[in-house]
Amino acid sequence: MALATIVALAVAPAAPPAKVAGPTSERTWQLAVNCPKTGEQTSGTNKICFYNCVGSMTAITVRSTQLCPLSIQG
Repeated sequence: MALATIVALAVAPAAPPAKVAGPTSERTWQLAVNCPKTGEQTSGTNKICFYNCVGSMTAITVRSTQLCPLSIQG
């Protein structure tokens, strides 16, 4: 069952990347990357939420009373 899911995801067509204007009015391609949550740490009145963005670790800070999003766009 899990293998079928992986194969289906690998075969599914990807959405086309969005075009954004660069500083010199050149068109560049920018892909949206889904970054899943890997952990969190509370520090005083803040919570630091950690995410894995295609091998690069990223962190955001939220209030300690808030939930970390399960994923972010990187």
